[in-house]
Amino acid sequence: MKYFCISVILIFIFTKVNAQEKDSTALLELTPLDTVEVDSIAEPPPYDLGFYLLGEARYAPHYLGSNFNTALGIGFQYNRWQAGFLAVDFAGLNQEFVVFPRTFSLDYRYGGPFFGFEFWRNEHLSLQGVTSLCYGDMIWDENAAPILERDEFWLLHLSGQLMVEKFRYFKPYAKLSYQKTYGLDLQLIQNSDFDGFVFLFGIQIGYFNQ
Repeated sequence: MKYFCISVILIFIFTKVNAQEKDSTALLELTPLDTVEVDSIAEPPPYDLGFYLLGEARYAPHYLGSNFNTALGIGFQYNRWQAGFLAVDFAGLNQEFVVFPRTFSLDYRYGGPFFGFEFWRNEHLSLQGVTSLCYGDMIWDENAAPILERDEFWLLHLSGQLMVEKFRYFKPYAKLSYQKTYGLDLQLIQNSDFDGFVFLFGIQIGYFNQ
């Protein structure tokens, strides 16, 4: 009787072990180790630090029609944010104002801070929104003669900017902006003469760590 009980116990253990081995083998066949997928952990946005100089050519609203301006500036970029300072100078054809027998020309320049935020990027392009608020000075003047009239003004820019991200140390871009002018009070000049859309092409040259 003793041997019979031992035999039954051994047979039961052998049967259980054998069944577990078969289940393990079947599980490995269904999910091979080399095909098991592991969920990847999302990486944070790329760290982006930059210091740069910028130059722009602007086709902007002007007294008696649109004309060209040039801009130079310096900027700082951290992650998706950017800020800096730019100065704009009138570079187009002078508009004339005659007070017989003298002829005066219109000239102006302005400058101020800008701030921007990057909304979208891939490995080739990025899209930013940029705002600037500038303070300027406009004059009717004559060469080697006293200024006829002078006034100061404010200029607000709201812009969308498309930038090429293929190059490490320089970034060309195109920008469409709307500008609004405040505070002008000169002969023949109104604020609305300088309100409207501005088309810009520029380049940033500097150090960018991505």
